[in-house]
Amino acid sequence: MYDHTLDPLGDVILTLKNPNAPFATWHRVTCSSDNCYPSTAEPVGTEEPLATEERPVVIHEPITFLVSSRHLILASPVLKAALTGGWNESIARETDGPREISTEGWDVQAMIIIMDIIHHKWSQVPREVDLELLAKIAAVVDYYQTYEMGQFMGTLWVERLRTPLPDSYGREIILWLCISSVFRDAEVFRHATRVAIRQCPRDLETLELPIPSAVVDEINNRRKNVAQEITMGLSNLERKFLLGEGGCNDACRSIQLGTLMQKMHSLKLLDRDLGQPLQDGMSLSEFIDRVREIEPPTWYGDSSDCTNSHRDKSLSNCCSLKPHRCTRSPKLSGEASGGGLFSSGAFPDPSGPAPARSLFG
Repeated sequence: MYDHTLDPLGDVILTLKNPNAPFATWHRVTCSSDNCYPSTAEPVGTEEPLATEERPVVIHEPITFLVSSRHLILASPVLKAALTGGWNESIARETDGPREISTEGWDVQAMIIIMDIIHHKWSQVPREVDLELLAKIAAVVDYYQTYEMGQFMGTLWVERLRTPLPDSYGREIILWLCISSVFRDAEVFRHATRVAIRQCPRDLETLELPIPSAVVDEINNRRKNVAQEITMGLSNLERKFLLGEGGCNDACRSIQLGTLMQKMHSLKLLDRDLGQPLQDGMSLSEFIDRVREIEPPTWYGDSSDCTNSHRDKSLSNCCSLKPHRCTRSPKLSGEASGGGLFSSGAFPDPSGPAPARSLFG
């Protein structure tokens, strides 16, 4: 009669409509560097724009669960409201039979696992799950706010799955960001945010996963702030050379200025708004690497007015151009590492939403 019976004496029929709907769809290539690859969880092409194949929408038959209202009410404030507050999800039968509530789109296996946990059927709960299923479970946990019930198993699943974590930006790192947010894993969260800040080639895509909006905003802001600080350092160095400061002499300054401006031109920084230094499709890591490549050509000339005490007449040794020092600031290193992003307020709490001001340390 029912697809899954969690409680033979259950008084609620939970109907899952359109089960196994598309989840966290990855639409496009998100890196411009040859050294950055898309997630292996869902391969994509290497050129933009990416033509998406039209696929027919498959609507699966609804899945029914016979469950206990008492267990649902104790485990989830969302289900409690649905059962006691007259929500649209709740439909009362005219007879004395089980009450009906409905939901839609969730992965069937994820729903079974969550229902098993809610009904304390621990022997039915798997001790290991793959990344895809864990992300789907995290999405269900967040939606129904069953954090307390899901935390124990979530911690176990993450611990058994966490090695190795991906080091490049792609769908997998976004799944991990979601998982670590829901299950409050500080180490995984810091790794995921660090990769996102450094490797994301544009504003972070959440793929409609339950990643706190304040976390997304902070990742995007840190990525842009680091690039802006570096760009300001380059602009200040350019201004210094134009004012006749730095270097050994006019020839030295001219060569260094030309080298700097040529590199800034290749990065499209000369005519670009300094508030938006990153080109769309360029990650912060790629931007920093290209800035660090700035070096003046080797030049030999009269060093009679060179202020350095050595005898080598090579400009590379005389007045080495090191604008990339602005990429080594401890402050910028902290910003790019995701430091301070993890705090208890950054994660959902069963007692209610945390104030935005407590999200970041």
